[in-house]
Amino acid sequence: MTYAERREGSDHDSAMIVVDQFLPHPPATVWRALIDPVKLAAWFMPNDFAPVIGRRFTFHRNAKPDVRFSDTVACQVLELRDPELLAYSWTDGGQYAGDLDSIVTWTLHPEGHGTRLLLEHRGFRRDDPMHQAARRLMSSGWTYLAHRLDAFITSSASTPATTFMKGPTMTTTIPAADYTATLPIASAPEPVFDALTTLSGLAAWWAPVTGSGAEGGELRFDMNVTEGPLVIAVHTAQRPTIVVWDVLACPFLPDWAGTTIAFDLGHSEDGQCDLFFRHHGLTGQFDCYDMCRQGWDHFLPSLRDYAATGTGSPLGSPADNARRR
Repeated sequence: MTYAERREGSDHDSAMIVVDQFLPHPPATVWRALIDPVKLAAWFMPNDFAPVIGRRFTFHRNAKPDVRFSDTVACQVLELRDPELLAYSWTDGGQYAGDLDSIVTWTLHPEGHGTRLLLEHRGFRRDDPMHQAARRLMSSGWTYLAHRLDAFITSSASTPATTFMKGPTMTTTIPAADYTATLPIASAPEPVFDALTTLSGLAAWWAPVTGSGAEGGELRFDMNVTEGPLVIAVHTAQRPTIVVWDVLACPFLPDWAGTTIAFDLGHSEDGQCDLFFRHHGLTGQFDCYDMCRQGWDHFLPSLRDYAATGTGSPLGSPADNARRR
């Protein structure tokens, strides 16, 4: 059976997810990003993986109680054929252990000057509403992660992803890799998601905008510059857990074109929201990095404040003008 046939079959098989993507990188490079725990943490999740059959390891993620995900995934390496196949078990590592006992398989196939990547996640029960809710969420998530894997290899970033820091302030990373930030928000995830996907919400914490914030939509932000708008394609918008934007055009900051902006919304222990933010491709190598970092350091707290209180500090607000003086 061909890759395309397997992918098409998954559309009608509610027991599995299949992601089929071409990556313009050699199989050996993609393989290293799958089995090196440091590289794996940079584009996927913090982990203690080792490429050894039988190895038990753990991924650390944001908890999502609405689909019975705790903050860890317990796995075991089942199959390993360097550099073409990796399979491991996948089940919740916390209070929902046993709810979803499944298998994730990565297959790499040389294609031209790149790699055909096939991801299969099997084990969803067709007659279980919670399994099907998890499958819908994870289908979008796996597609996004394949995109993130490609972006990671392209940028050659190898610094582990930032983990959540509890507390009242925002934590950001040093500019060795992508700009990332973690931010606790005194709100449920749903208002944060709305602030990221509605035109009124986006204007209230960032900038005036037209278009659609729904998945597959396009947003055009008026950043009050003469060069033209910031144009963003909405790659993923799964309520209330994740929003991913691809920057299509940014005439006033050309380095932004081709970068990806991701908002991952998790439930904190007190039922509020933990925001993990990553601007893929925005690194210290860019001349604009310091200015962009200062911008996100202002606008992400503006998002937090808007979601929690209804009042943000968008472009042109007194607080925004004050930071520019």
